[in-house]
Amino acid sequence: MIAINLISPEKYLNKSIESLEKFKLIKVEGTISSHDKTYSSNYFDKSTLLFCTKEFKSLRVSADNNDSIKSIFFSTTTKIGVESYEKLVEEYGLPSQMIKMEELKEVRNFSNDAYTSMAYESSTLNCHFEDNPLIITWDKQNFLLEIHMDYQKDISFISFRVK
Repeated sequence: MIAINLISPEKYLNKSIESLEKFKLIKVEGTISSHDKTYSSNYFDKSTLLFCTKEFKSLRVSADNNDSIKSIFFSTTTKIGVESYEKLVEEYGLPSQMIKMEELKEVRNFSNDAYTSMAYESSTLNCHFEDNPLIITWDKQNFLLEIHMDYQKDISFISFRVK
């Protein structure tokens, strides 16, 4: 098994897509972000990707027409816990904001032949890590780091993007 660490993803922002060549990214047709190009890589075989002690299996990168990286996105195979959160605080300082759902106001279901989804509308409340935040944000000088926690699936969605 090969372990590849994604250390300081923010250092790749505004760099050429070639700077992430070790992740064997493949261009995806069409875009799934506000940027011009999307690259993706899935590791379901012999490689393990790590970020802040957490394993992840796929990586998505958005770039502009000049192949300059504008965002990096991945999801962990298990939710960010206290140990990983403390490592993030050590690396990036205290988060700018942590919010959780306070009151669920409305749930809407959408479905067709291709998918089923739900939309939630709720009020939010600032909180601490111990309060099980839904979103944790670090608003740094040149980038945003956002973590979306999915407690039902026990995973976290992590994105680094240019401001």
